[in-house]
Amino acid sequence: MLVRLIAVIELGLGVWIASAKGLPYLKMHIGLGFGMALLLLLLAIIAVTKRLFVPAVLGLIFAVLLPYLGLQQFPLKFGPQLGTVQYAHVLIALAAIGIAEMMNSAIRKRG
Repeated sequence: MLVRLIAVIELGLGVWIASAKGLPYLKMHIGLGFGMALLLLLLAIIAVTKRLFVPAVLGLIFAVLLPYLGLQQFPLKFGPQLGTVQYAHVLIALAAIGIAEMMNSAIRKRG
């Protein structure tokens, strides 16, 4: 549930920051992004303990990719022409939400 909440806040902040009006909230966006990555890492560790190796590996990959691509966006560019790094970051963020949901479902099934 926390991943979902952070994801909604992050998507809103990301759109706002991309429009250059939400720039003062960039630090909060980065902090919540690292929080999201830590939650993915925690879910991956729990998945390993339940012997769910494929979801755990996917979780680890996305836990690293999310902040890596986020930090690759510096220096910031604004306007209608966002770079490929920004688009990749959005796709990875959306995929990370799905990976977190998948890990949560698999962990619950293993009980």
